[in-house]
Amino acid sequence: MRKLKHALLGAAMFITMFAAAPTASLAAFADAWAAIDRDSISMVFNGEGLPIQGYIIDAYAQAGDNSAQAMGWILETIAQEDPGQYWGWSGGDETDLYTAAYVEGSGDFSGLAYGEALWNGLYTAPQEGTLSISFDYYLWYEVSSEVGEMTYAYADPGVSLTIGDQSVSSDPFFFGEAFNGMSFDVDMPGNLSLIYDLAAGETVDFEALVSSQSEISAVPVPAAVWLLGSGLLGLCGIRKRFNQ
Repeated sequence: MRKLKHALLGAAMFITMFAAAPTASLAAFADAWAAIDRDSISMVFNGEGLPIQGYIIDAYAQAGDNSAQAMGWILETIAQEDPGQYWGWSGGDETDLYTAAYVEGSGDFSGLAYGEALWNGLYTAPQEGTLSISFDYYLWYEVSSEVGEMTYAYADPGVSLTIGDQSVSSDPFFFGEAFNGMSFDVDMPGNLSLIYDLAAGETVDFEALVSSQSEISAVPVPAAVWLLGSGLLGLCGIRKRFNQ
C-alpha cells in the first residue's frame, strides 16, 4: 500500500510540473486518494474460501467538465482539465483498487475533481449459509490554503463494502477542509468486513467501492458553517455512489 501511495504522489508531482503556476505559489490545493488491497480481499461461504478472479472493475473519474469511464479486469482512467490544475484518477490491477482526486489553484480559481472505482459481482449460495467478505484499505488526504488568500480546500477519500441490502463504510468524518492558512496531511489504514445470510439457491450482489473528492474555491465558507455542516458533507460524499 505504501508503494501505491508513493506512485500516486509521484504522478501528482509529474502532472503538477505542467501547471500554469508552480506549487510554491498556490493559494490552495486539495489531494485525496483511497485504495483497497486486493490481495487482502477474503470471500468465505460456510467457512470455505471463494475465488475472487473474474469479477468486474468499473472506474470513473471527473475533473471539471471532463470525465472518463472504463470497465474491465485491469484498467486505469484519468480525467484532467487545465493541465495539472485538477484531475481525477481511478483504476485497478491484480493487487489494488484505487482512486485519487487532486485540485490546485490560486487567485479566483475554483475546481472540483472526483474519482471512484468499484469491484463487484454476484454470488449464488449452493445451500443455506453465511457469506462473509473483508478487505484492508488505506485512505489519505492533504489540504492547504495560504494565509490571506480568499480560498478554501476540501478533500474526502472513502471506501465502502456492500452485500445485497447491507452496507458498511469507512469513517464518514475522515475528510478535511482548509482555509485562512490552515493545512492538514492525514492518512489512515483500516479494514472492512460484512456478513450476509443466504438461503439455498439465493443470489446476492456485492461490491467494494473506493471514492475520492477534492475541491477548492475562491469564495471561502465561514468557519462556523464548516463546523456545522462538515459531518453532513462527509456522509454525502461517502454515499454518493449509492445514490446514483
